[in-house]
Amino acid sequence: MSNEHPTSVNGAKPAAWETQLLWVIFLGVVFGVMAEVARQIAYEVHERRSVSEQHEEQRTLNERVLRQAQQHRRGVKPFVFDKPSFPGAELTAANLDWANLVRIDLRRADLRNADLEGASLWLAQLDDADLRHANLQHATLHGAKLRRAKLANTDLRHANFASGWAERAADLSDADLREADLRHARLRDARLANADLRGADLSRADLLDADLSGAQLSGAKLAGTRALREQLMRANGVTAQMLAEVASPTTESDPTAPP
Repeated sequence: MSNEHPTSVNGAKPAAWETQLLWVIFLGVVFGVMAEVARQIAYEVHERRSVSEQHEEQRTLNERVLRQAQQHRRGVKPFVFDKPSFPGAELTAANLDWANLVRIDLRRADLRNADLEGASLWLAQLDDADLRHANLQHATLHGAKLRRAKLANTDLRHANFASGWAERAADLSDADLREADLRHARLRDARLANADLRGADLSRADLLDADLSGAQLSGAKLAGTRALREQLMRANGVTAQMLAEVASPTTESDPTAPP
């Protein structure tokens, strides 16, 4: 009878050390899977908590903007926001009429259907904001930045947007801009299709590459306005005298270019 030790070759019973090794490998795999599951659960809990915290922060932010703005109407009590930065604020249908919002940061804010009549938004940051169907009658937007902003169907009658920035595909289609002050405004690449600009002052505004298809320009002031003849011919109400007042882009300096 042979005295050789048993081996795992050819179906023989494995040695004790091989069995222990297999158990170590098995337990290692089990613990690894458990650790990964625990990590995934912890990540999901953290994400859900983060989303909940973000929603609560957003709600608090929105309430703060409304409370402070409503307590300090322009011409009633001088007011400056203690922290005038509210990017991404959700202010749909908010009542902010005659509010003092000077230099406020409302980039990417949702202001659809908001009432901003008479509000002071001097030098405000409104890039990428959504102001569709908002009421901005008599609002002061002097020097405000509304690049890529959505302003379709917005009421901007008698608004002061002198030296403002509404370029880079800012959407002002179907907006009501009657009697608005748009002197020196940067409206390059803006969408003004079917906008009502009757009686608006566009003196020395930059309208190069703006879409004026179907826009109403009767009685508008175009002295020194930068625009191409073919652009203006797509609008309604443009007279020969108005075309004669328009600046030639080839001879006038670009008012948006750095000095």
